[in-house]
Amino acid sequence: MWDKMTVGKYQQLYDVLQVQTFENVVDRQIALLACLDEKSVDYYEAMPFLQLQRDHLPRVAFLSNEPPAPNKPPRWLRIGWREYKVLYDFRDICAGQFIDVMSITKAPEGGNPVVHTIANLHRLMSAICLPVRFAVNGRRVMPYGFVPFDTVANDMLQAPITDVLNISGFFFDAWKAFLKDIPGYLTRRMEKGKMLTEAERIVLEIALVSAGAGL
Repeated sequence: MWDKMTVGKYQQLYDVLQVQTFENVVDRQIALLACLDEKSVDYYEAMPFLQLQRDHLPRVAFLSNEPPAPNKPPRWLRIGWREYKVLYDFRDICAGQFIDVMSITKAPEGGNPVVHTIANLHRLMSAICLPVRFAVNGRRVMPYGFVPFDTVANDMLQAPITDVLNISGFFFDAWKAFLKDIPGYLTRRMEKGKMLTEAERIVLEIALVSAGAGL
């Protein structure tokens, strides 16, 4: 089932599993079934319990396990008739993307960072993927914003969750290393008398704030 799961469906199921509260386990399982099958809770509550237990509850058992172990994260994502290039190299990310990623990944004060991240996976993907156009000489990667952010984020709701979890896991590991290393790198450049671009200044300021080092 995991190989057929989309980001949007995973977010809905995760909310039932980790965020919502229920009086008992069966209520939660029925809510999971309703979400998985896109049917009402009443449909399952009206069903004879033995039928529910025999024919339906086993279908949500896989949700008690973690998604499959990560594979190599893909470089390209095809969703519907659009294709996107996933950016892993921070040298390819513009200042606008960097700012958007910082905004998206910052959980509200007192909020659960994991819950926040899962709920915003589609928006994170929108910030680190670029749309592709096809031409006679191959793919042409378009600039950030060529397709509106919300349009891309909506596309990402239909992306395979296994791919997106692999991408986001790889990205966050690289992101942490980047935020740790980039202030020192840019500071050394300034000490050598080199001027930073406006984009580099924005990146430096945000990285310092993220690290709690001040501006």
